[in-house]
Amino acid sequence: MRVALLCSKGLEDAVLQELAFRFNLNGEKRDGVVLVEANNEEQVIALCYLMQTTTKIVLVLDEGTFPQISVGDANAWVEESFAVRSNNQDVEGDFGSLIQGKVDLTNPHTSFFAYVIDETFIFGIDLLGFDAGKRSYKLFQHNDGLKGTTAAAMLFLAGYTGEQTLLDPFCGSGMVAIEAAHISRERPINYYNKNNFALLKLKGFKDVAERVFQELDNKEHEGAKIYAFADNQKTIRNAEKNAKLAGVNKHITFSRQDIEWLDTKCEEGEIELIVTNIIEPSRFLAEKKINKIYQDFFYVLDYILSGKVLPLMRNPPALVTMAEEKGYETSILEFQQGKTTLFLVTLKKERTSP
Repeated sequence: MRVALLCSKGLEDAVLQELAFRFNLNGEKRDGVVLVEANNEEQVIALCYLMQTTTKIVLVLDEGTFPQISVGDANAWVEESFAVRSNNQDVEGDFGSLIQGKVDLTNPHTSFFAYVIDETFIFGIDLLGFDAGKRSYKLFQHNDGLKGTTAAAMLFLAGYTGEQTLLDPFCGSGMVAIEAAHISRERPINYYNKNNFALLKLKGFKDVAERVFQELDNKEHEGAKIYAFADNQKTIRNAEKNAKLAGVNKHITFSRQDIEWLDTKCEEGEIELIVTNIIEPSRFLAEKKINKIYQDFFYVLDYILSGKVLPLMRNPPALVTMAEEKGYETSILEFQQGKTTLFLVTLKKERTSP
């Protein structure tokens, strides 16, 4: 069964990493999507229940090149009503005209999706029926604007396996720590959303879904240490509330902590991985103040860090220059979150013995 895993453009490698980590599967990377061959309906359901880096999951019925379009055996999947959506609204009607049945754009029995890449298309069934990039646990907002799928992608690109001691020192709404807790504990990211899955309306899936959900729920276990810090008590309270809504608040250590005092909260060399949406200069935070925070950050890293740092940024040159001056190897990955261009920086430095 061919499945399309849609994602933010530039984060396809994160999807590949998650596929290999969770399912020992290889995928085919294209622009904004990874295609994978699932073994059966049970594995397709597991993809929907567990995958944290994807925004939409589509059971592929057909692929092709414009101007010729086709919908495979779409008509065999329509029992009551249907709708066709696409990342290119201009083609929705064209694909819909090839399908027989009642159109219901509000509550369709079968939701089809056409993913258009330049002159090619991937057509299939939307198995989730909602935007997986929007996490239901994120009710208490922060101005970081970080999506759960992006936070999860950062973790997988960092090589996080759920076994390392992880720190997010600029935790914002708590997204990185919450996503990490799901990975570390093998907790399904869609635990609270499973009853809304569009696939539950489909023959061949609805009969086995409950059994798959139960089997995956039973795999949850204790995970490694996860720290989430911020210099503002309100930020910490809101992040902890989001974690409680996700069911993982007891498995994350939240604390109000200024950057320069991180070495009083963490043991020497304790932190194996730092993944964070780091603060940057803005109209509310002067560049001079941010540079001081960065200097303090690098100072405490020499004590607490035994691995690498992956800060997410919109404008990375200043931090990268400072890091290189302090002996860090740097690399930068550019990607899109919606219409926003973001950069995931990787900082690595050999730890010197005291």
